[in-house]
Amino acid sequence: MASILRDSANQRAAQSRLPVSGKIRPGTKTISKNAAQNPLALALFNKAKQGLISFKDAEKEISDKLNIKFPFYPTNTQHFNVYPHDVEGGKNTVDLILGKYGEMRDGDTEQKLYSFPVVFPDLPNGIEGIFPSEYRVDAGAVKYHSAYGDDGVRRCLYLKAVDAKEQATRKKWLRRTESVRGECNPSSCSEFSKGQCRFNGTLQFYIPGVTGSGAFSMRTGSTYAAEDIFVRLEELYKICNGVLPKFDTRGNPVFTITKMKKTRNYFDETGKEKISEQWVLVIETSIEMSKVIYLEERKRLQLAPSAPVPSAPSAPSTWLATIDYPTGQVVGNAGSGNVVDASAPMSGADSLIVNAAAVAIPGVAVTSVATATEGQGARPSAIALTPDAAVQALMDLSDGQELEIWDWAQAKFGPDWDETQPVVVHGELMAMIDTMGVDCVRPYLLLLTVLYANKIPVKELAFLYLKSNFSGSFRDKAVVTNSLNHINELLKSGTAVAIAHMENKIKKAA
Repeated sequence: MASILRDSANQRAAQSRLPVSGKIRPGTKTISKNAAQNPLALALFNKAKQGLISFKDAEKEISDKLNIKFPFYPTNTQHFNVYPHDVEGGKNTVDLILGKYGEMRDGDTEQKLYSFPVVFPDLPNGIEGIFPSEYRVDAGAVKYHSAYGDDGVRRCLYLKAVDAKEQATRKKWLRRTESVRGECNPSSCSEFSKGQCRFNGTLQFYIPGVTGSGAFSMRTGSTYAAEDIFVRLEELYKICNGVLPKFDTRGNPVFTITKMKKTRNYFDETGKEKISEQWVLVIETSIEMSKVIYLEERKRLQLAPSAPVPSAPSAPSTWLATIDYPTGQVVGNAGSGNVVDASAPMSGADSLIVNAAAVAIPGVAVTSVATATEGQGARPSAIALTPDAAVQALMDLSDGQELEIWDWAQAKFGPDWDETQPVVVHGELMAMIDTMGVDCVRPYLLLLTVLYANKIPVKELAFLYLKSNFSGSFRDKAVVTNSLNHINELLKSGTAVAIAHMENKIKKAA
């Protein structure tokens, strides 16, 4: 539905601007030698440094009263700066941000903001909306800035001076519309050649744990830093089909804003260009890019047309084996007394005996497997996934059921398990789920991961020890959780001590 407010909001959205709750500044300002010799200028600078007034207001007062032009100049800092006059909530918001994310490093006498997590909003114009950029003139009577039109041409825009007589009869001034000065071309721009017009990028984000209905913004004049951030975000944005990830499976933000030292060009207080190491704005992420690309590639492969496959037979439920964890004994009618080791990779026909219903995953191709013979009897036809389909099925289980499959599989089978034996991994996991249920398997996978990662013998030691220490079945989630917590407590004293303790306990029980 159309409305004046919606039209106004859409106009703002077209300019890639969100409502702002506050500003985080990547650097700060230092008083010049000339201004520092004047007591009033020094007092105003200290007030601005404390956040009582803005640096802009302090500069204006010094210029008006003392006729000192450019009393402050930008200076690079390892930390970010947030001032009460820049944020909604004033000092309370500053204290909240520093209280949650502030640090004291070598030589610091107070909390400083060296890094902090961020969440990027979803905007219709993508990364250009999250990180709008422009050429801009901040000083002078007329504030010029660049903007792209619908035709893709970059133009120089400005606001005409207000005509007081024209507005005199109005009780409320209307929003002014910008006028076009001409095409924006830095190579032929007078303001750009004089250093008055400069690049400006404004990163927009939310800070977790900080209240406020608007986003925070951070401006940067470094084209190097801005290009690096833009390219990284855009790559991830494209891979993830037009959405930037926000939180991991544990609810933690995946992006962090921090700084790194890099060699850059800069201008000193006299305006002379110099080269030195500078603390440069960067965005770090906990996302493993290679894994994201891998997952997306798997999805694309699944969308590709595949050759028809023969329909898989449905195995009678009486033929399907279940594994009694943690002992590994096969129960039911899966043969005549065969044993499957639940703590080691299954091989041969054992890896193929899986629940037919469990592998019936939409969009995943399956192939029929002939009857396999092992031990004393023959096993019926079972269903096996292809290696690619097994990996896809595991990814679906990991995402849909929040199972830590990758850590467990890597700890047990090695880093190349998804290439060498994904079907085996899938078979083991499905046997666990069939026997124990998903809720119980979640902590059980964590327990196995801890044991394998610390090279603690699972069946020969850990399970025997836990059986003597805890009553109940591993089908009971509480038993598994208590076992996991207990093993973690033992490992606080080191792996060798934990193993020795378990061995002594088993010997005494025997």
